[in-house]
Amino acid sequence: MHFYELRQFLWLMKDALLNSNIIRIVDNNRFIELCDKGEIVHNGCTFLDGFKIALHANMIALKAPDFIDSNDIIEDEWKPLNLNENILNNGNFYLAVSNEKICISKRLMGLIQTRSYWARMGLDCIGSSYYVGPGFGNNNPTSMTLELRPRVNIKLTTEKAFASLILFEFANPVQQGSVDHYKRFPLNLNIYNNDKG
Repeated sequence: MHFYELRQFLWLMKDALLNSNIIRIVDNNRFIELCDKGEIVHNGCTFLDGFKIALHANMIALKAPDFIDSNDIIEDEWKPLNLNENILNNGNFYLAVSNEKICISKRLMGLIQTRSYWARMGLDCIGSSYYVGPGFGNNNPTSMTLELRPRVNIKLTTEKAFASLILFEFANPVQQGSVDHYKRFPLNLNIYNNDKG
């Protein structure tokens, strides 16, 4: 988790404790209720069990270049590859996006985790980006970015969920800046933005 994300997460927890902002896990039944209320809008979300939402990777991922100038990110240097046809090499860094899309109200937040099946095979799917902040998606269901870091050379199948999303509900909305996540790299690339819903 990046320092900024950790700071946000800890701030939310402190705010919840100090202001009696009760937190609870969103299970499958509560998810349906929140969808009916318009606090969750999604495309393709299914549950692995009573509270974990499956995150499948789009079969097209991006391989990071060997060198990145953070002042001048050149999108063309990120090479697309098919996850079902290519081996991911140890030591390389890849970005993938979830097939599932979601937007959540400011009363919800989420945490993403690599599924243990893949973790035991040496694949980390989250890296430092496992926090889904209140208001994610900003009223437009949005894919989540997965950071793929293989610790061994590995052949994948996108039929199995790589990660899971657990949602938490606050009693009161949390004030946080608004961001159009689907406009950020890599979700803004043509290979991913052929539709916004």
